[in-house]
Amino acid sequence: MLFGTALAGLIFDTSVGAAAPSTVGSGIKKRSSHAVAAHTTPSAVAARKDHTLPRKKRSTGPLLSKDSEEVNVSTRRVASHGAEVTVSRKVMDRFVEGTNPMQILAQTTPGANFTSTDAFGLDTYANTFYVRGFNQMQIGATLDGIPLGTQGFLNTNGVSITQAMIQDDIGGMSMSQGAGALDSFSAQNLGGAMTYTSSDPKDKAGGKVSQTFGSYNAFRTYGRVDSGILNSTGTKFYASFARTKSDLWKGQGWNTYYRHPVNGSLTSSAAFLPHFNFDYHFLSHHEFYWDIAENMRAYDYFAQTGGDNPWGGLGNANRPAQVVFDESKKVLRPERTWNYVVGYRYDSRFFSASADFYHTDYYNRLASITEGSANNANNAYLNVGRETMNGADVLATIRPIAGLEITNSFSWNNAEYQSRSINYSGENYNIKGKHQVYYPKFMYKANLNYTYKRAMFNFNVNYIGSRPMTYMNDESIPAYWLANLNLAYNFGKIGFTQNMKATFGITNLFDKNYIGGVYGSASVTGDDNANLFVASPRQFFGTVSAEF
Repeated sequence: MLFGTALAGLIFDTSVGAAAPSTVGSGIKKRSSHAVAAHTTPSAVAARKDHTLPRKKRSTGPLLSKDSEEVNVSTRRVASHGAEVTVSRKVMDRFVEGTNPMQILAQTTPGANFTSTDAFGLDTYANTFYVRGFNQMQIGATLDGIPLGTQGFLNTNGVSITQAMIQDDIGGMSMSQGAGALDSFSAQNLGGAMTYTSSDPKDKAGGKVSQTFGSYNAFRTYGRVDSGILNSTGTKFYASFARTKSDLWKGQGWNTYYRHPVNGSLTSSAAFLPHFNFDYHFLSHHEFYWDIAENMRAYDYFAQTGGDNPWGGLGNANRPAQVVFDESKKVLRPERTWNYVVGYRYDSRFFSASADFYHTDYYNRLASITEGSANNANNAYLNVGRETMNGADVLATIRPIAGLEITNSFSWNNAEYQSRSINYSGENYNIKGKHQVYYPKFMYKANLNYTYKRAMFNFNVNYIGSRPMTYMNDESIPAYWLANLNLAYNFGKIGFTQNMKATFGITNLFDKNYIGGVYGSASVTGDDNANLFVASPRQFFGTVSAEF
């Protein structure tokens, strides 16, 4: 059995006037004989937003005369701000090449959790991504300002980031852990938003090639060619290609659901959804922030769809989907949330820390519920009423010596249903006080990264607490520890190549046997859930890359 992906990308950047460098460094100065003007394409503007460049102490000197240009730029380390955590390209390069960006976010961001069946995290059917109780179907996602829609399997209104952009071409990403950034357009955002920014074409013509080999006959090929600046207006582009392929380490395990046509639709709309944000910086290194917002999510039928048949996964052979849909339409309401976040952050050269508390009031919580075996599943889509969520994230990073960075974070989440009576299959269930399914109450993350001259060492470990797998909380997925190790060495210039680099990575370092992906509907009670996936065992990957 094989799984594989192949992507190709083509990015243009057109400038009017001077072609200033896309990647800036401390003290960069560029002179040209062109008139000063701004980049004009929307994608170019989005790519230069502050998600990949430092947010603090950016200053530009004077722009002199019409015949010459002088730009002075000073930068600092990429930093998070407010209720937003930023992950730079440099951090992404610490992981195995081609790793799903959501997996990297989860391994570096407090309150985030990603599980999958494969080491790359590319099996969308078995992927699960949560941030503070919200899954990838309830979180906004944009690429260069373009909405990506829901980020799960059977995506009906967009495309996953792993299909929209080659991972190597992502310049940086950020996770808004509050109610979602104001400039993130989304129809499904209930809390939080992922923002991806593509890398810019380079000013100088060149390219990069990368080849990865790994366990279970895995291989990944990546190639990119940059045109460099082509004319006096600053036009430049790059074209890239990536292909990933691997044997499945375990047999395929697809679920089988009853499908039947359904006629009908559900509509949700809101004329006004308030959002209030406050971010105060004081005494050089200190920051205080809060975020309050109301969100509403459009109806989502991904778990009950079959081909082009929305809602066709409801019911079973004895109770048609149309009957279930007609009954559900009377009681279903659009999901709404009120999200509250308050936090503090300290950021300096040797030490960074943050702590925030969040509360969510969830109204009209819509739940996909299933019972029976995979070959005879009975599905329902219920309004289980209110849910309240309280949580806290704490993070600290120390940099005691040059090149060494040690980060620890702890997350606590108490998400509880408030309904005293939900009716399923003719029985009433009291789920008040029961913890939200599939999301852990406790998580701990540690990351040690050391760079010495041209060598890099990274050790990452995550603890994921137990996760309820039924609405009555009578069955849980066991807690587990997961560790990864990555080594890299940059040989520099060899022949006509630049940055000849070799990397070696081990995923699931201690070969833990644990449940990874958890997807789709949960059961009310019992252990007949068919949506659990065993995670991949320890795997080894080696990569050689070079630029030219």
